[in-house]
Amino acid sequence: MKGLIENINKKEADIIKAIIKNSKKEFYNNFNIDNLNDEYIKDIISQYKNSNLENNEDSNIISFILILISAFNCYGENNNIFDREKFSNYIDDIAGKY
Repeated sequence: MKGLIENINKKEADIIKAIIKNSKKEFYNNFNIDNLNDEYIKDIISQYKNSNLENNEDSNIISFILILISAFNCYGENNNIFDREKFSNYIDDIAGKY
């Protein structure tokens, strides 16, 4: 059973990493951002939290974009590791808006 759970976790991680790796590449190719780092992401999350968006649709789209950008920053291309704990902290910070 333990081996089965580990195999599921590995397959899940492989799928997540592939999606994030490809999306991150497209993001960098289409936007003028040299590097995503903690400071940059925390700054845009802070700006989001301080904004007064009246339209729920806008708020949902921005939340999704922040989650995606946060995921990009949690994936290390050099070591092919997705930092789940770091990502969880970003999600907590984004969700703190509500």
